[in-house]
Amino acid sequence: MRVAVNFSARQLADQTLFTALKQALYDLNFEYCPIDVELTESCLIENDTLALSVIQQFSQLGAQIHLDDFGTGYSSLSQLARFPIDAVKLDQAFVRDIHKQPLSQSLVRAIVAVAQALNLQVIAEGVENAKEDAFLTKNGVNERQGFLFAKPMPAVSFERWVQTLSDEKNALMATIIGRTACADRHSPIFPFSFQINFCIMN
Repeated sequence: MRVAVNFSARQLADQTLFTALKQALYDLNFEYCPIDVELTESCLIENDTLALSVIQQFSQLGAQIHLDDFGTGYSSLSQLARFPIDAVKLDQAFVRDIHKQPLSQSLVRAIVAVAQALNLQVIAEGVENAKEDAFLTKNGVNERQGFLFAKPMPAVSFERWVQTLSDEKNALMATIIGRTACADRHSPIFPFSFQINFCIMN
């Protein structure tokens, strides 16, 4: 299981978050870092020197770095070369009805080609039907998340739901991704919030 946490530019500048995460992993005796740090392109631009420093710290800790909403902000291919990014996340704007949107299809194919050339994973957000999922899978998108796989649910319901999954479905749930939203920000373990989303992996 992996948990992804969305960081704002302000949170990225807060060194206490990194320190708390590092301590939590130590206290929980994790042998690896199950955290995916999700940043928008604007976070990298706001203070690129600070962003690079913090991202490098997270990378050294073993966290994966994801560039969220790729292609909808201040896009720059130079960011992919400069920052130690592990994956780009396609915004739902590219995904919605992609099976019948030729322009979106071309854009996604181009993004996948660039990502593959740079050895990056591609994750699609907002997948809502099987036709969207089929196109994305066929065209090299590594992981998909959205209502097709699971809708938002409270933590207690999520735990019960996972327990009902068959072995076959569990095999498909290769990655579980979370993002900032609804947990207690005063948690003694993680002083930031997150919600769980599913990401289906090829």
